[in-house]
Amino acid sequence: MRPIDVHGANETHRYLPRQDTIYGLAFSSCGQWIVIRSERSIRLWNSVARYGAQTWKCMAVIEEFFGQVNSVAWRPRSLEFATGCDDGSVRVWKVLEKGGRVSVQMIWSSGPAVLASTGAIIANAAGLSTTNRALLKQRGAIHRSLELDEEM
Repeated sequence: MRPIDVHGANETHRYLPRQDTIYGLAFSSCGQWIVIRSERSIRLWNSVARYGAQTWKCMAVIEEFFGQVNSVAWRPRSLEFATGCDDGSVRVWKVLEKGGRVSVQMIWSSGPAVLASTGAIIANAAGLSTTNRALLKQRGAIHRSLELDEEM
């Protein structure tokens, strides 16, 4: 199966790359959304009316998983879905629609077995748990607010 975005050549980033293999997909309970998983990414597609016919449009791409995405599943009667990966993580995502724009937000994560990041900057973090604060400090994050939180 190869979904195709028929909305024009200007949206080439919305296509599945030719070398990308589809490993699985899941339909939402309303039948209007599909999450397609490939090796290290997922793509969220929505059923839209175009020229009087229903077609599928890629609304979001989430990449840079630290392991292969092994499974995707939708929460019934909700625009939330979960991903399970080789790195041992399970993440829950929420589809947000606002002003005609669609975004996907991670709302929960078991986290990978190791903390991994590329060029990350964490600023103005609030409400860090003791464990997350310790992990950040252990990995070299140094900020006065981490020290102040410990004194409280």
